[in-house]
Amino acid sequence: MRGLLILLGGMLALAAGSLLTGCEVGSADEVIAGAGGNFSGLYLNPDGGHLVSHNSGSPVDALNLQQDGNQLQAVDNNNLVFSGTLGDVSTQAVASFNLTGQTTAGAAVTVSGTLQKNGTTATMTGLWAEPSLYGSVYGRATVSASPTNQPPTTNTNTTIGARLQWGRTTPPRLWFERDPRPAGQELAQALSPGSRRRSKA
Repeated sequence: MRGLLILLGGMLALAAGSLLTGCEVGSADEVIAGAGGNFSGLYLNPDGGHLVSHNSGSPVDALNLQQDGNQLQAVDNNNLVFSGTLGDVSTQAVASFNLTGQTTAGAAVTVSGTLQKNGTTATMTGLWAEPSLYGSVYGRATVSASPTNQPPTTNTNTTIGARLQWGRTTPPRLWFERDPRPAGQELAQALSPGSRRRSKA
């Protein structure tokens, strides 16, 4: 009899553990849209001047920037292609960037600076660096609006409960089933004295 009580106690502990932990379908993680968004757009000097203050070859007046994740590609008004990457976007919708390419004169170019977004307007500021020449970069573009923060989304949890049954002539039997009651309620009911009395009946 003592051995049977120990066995039943262990099985009840297993059932209680199963009710506490359950089997989670989904989680309560929050899903919140981040700030920043996409900086793709046609960048022009808002003052009507060149996009790049000084460069070799033909003037650079526009830069059509396309963003895919953190990858950037841009085509200037001379149909020359630049490629690079975008850094992490801060909560103020500011990110660093870099581009590499060449001028119409064949000089290698590195462009580094920042992109800042305010609503549907993005501003590009940076440094244009050639082997023997430097210039500043300044332009603005109309871009898509950044996504707004959404309220947290909570998924519904499903608990897999444990049930214990035994009789005078049958050995203890334990099985698991889906329990529709709220988490915690089924454990309180399973461990209540009335529940134990009903199980032994």
